[in-house]
Amino acid sequence: MRLLVVEDEVKLAQYLHKGLSENGHVVDVAHDGIDGRRLATGGDYDLVLLDVMLPGVDGFGVLQAIRADPRPGKRSLPVLMLTARGELSDRVVGLELGADPDYPMRINRDAPVRLAQLAMPLMASGGRIVFVTSHQAHFHGAKHVPADYVPIAESKRAGEDALRAMQPEFASRDIDFTVVSGDMIEGTIIIRLLQRRDPDAVAARRTHGALPTVDQFASAIVEAVNAPTSSDTIYVGGSDYFDHH
Repeated sequence: MRLLVVEDEVKLAQYLHKGLSENGHVVDVAHDGIDGRRLATGGDYDLVLLDVMLPGVDGFGVLQAIRADPRPGKRSLPVLMLTARGELSDRVVGLELGADPDYPMRINRDAPVRLAQLAMPLMASGGRIVFVTSHQAHFHGAKHVPADYVPIAESKRAGEDALRAMQPEFASRDIDFTVVSGDMIEGTIIIRLLQRRDPDAVAARRTHGALPTVDQFASAIVEAVNAPTSSDTIYVGGSDYFDHH
């Protein structure tokens, strides 16, 4: 796939470029809204990852230009908004300009379920499915979630619940199911986005101790994949989540 990343934070753009390129995609990057608009309307892309808070022209302006382009495919070009802005007015503007409000559920619930359905017939006896989530999603409904994160928490919790409902089918095929749930992970995109929009939320998590690192979280996922466990859930960091739970 050919992708366009429009992100003014250079390091975040580099992370996205590196990760997407390593997965076989051709990636162009723009660091402001003017270049992003030019590339999005002039290029042939399969997907645009678009930040909202951009210099020159904001992400809504870029999205509006894409949807106004009369050429075939532009009005239906998938656009994934990279934003931690969560006010109702922002969501309404995004909806009016063609952003998709349902993508969290499609990505975090529907896609994992469909992947599990497709994978099961191909998996050998003794295989394992691992679902990776966050504490804010895993404990959603029992613990406070920042308003900006609610759609993600709701959708990931829905995905976890949907997969847990499939456990009898997994068991009938001798397939194990494990959830790995972690606190905010240092160095990730979510941390960077929250620090730009709601730095107090990140600071509040750090008052409970050092946040897990990417390496620590990755090690827990590897453990879930390779090592037998007596529990169907592995927790990484965030011991305060277990208070009164």
